[in-house]
Amino acid sequence: MIELNIGPEIRSGTMLMGLYPFPECRSISEAVEIISSRYRELAFELHPDRTGIHDSSMAELNETYGNLKAIVQLHPNEFWKEIKSTFKPSESLSSFELYKEASREFTEALERYFKRNDAIVNLNPNAEEYVNLCVQLKGIRKKLLHSIEKEPGSVFNQDAVEKIRRINIWLGK
Repeated sequence: MIELNIGPEIRSGTMLMGLYPFPECRSISEAVEIISSRYRELAFELHPDRTGIHDSSMAELNETYGNLKAIVQLHPNEFWKEIKSTFKPSESLSSFELYKEASREFTEALERYFKRNDAIVNLNPNAEEYVNLCVQLKGIRKKLLHSIEKEPGSVFNQDAVEKIRRINIWLGK
């Protein structure tokens, strides 16, 4: 029997769409709806008519979405096994776990950005990599804010606020 190793493709696709770890769900059809919903959000946010940016962002998003849909259709059991192993519902996370997860994602997003751009900071709002980074940073900022709201007196809130301040600088706010 041939063993499939589509886990890395599922992980990279869900990461690109901001769905890693994958939100908790009960079925493959619910997972497909989560992916489709996230695709619609990102397609709206990244669409060239909205952003004025004509680059490969939309093509990359469409390809990722198509690949994930194909995996679900052709290998539903492997898909379900992979995403189920990443379930981490935000509501069940403690304030510290949420902060730690957002901090890790913040570091990884910036590392990916600099790796792709040879350590050149390009804050041009029309640059593809910057647009992708901004999409990721908005989700991370949301998690950090949620961690602060969950436990206002946490000792980690000062660092969370500092990360939010740095994210806002990246976002031009």
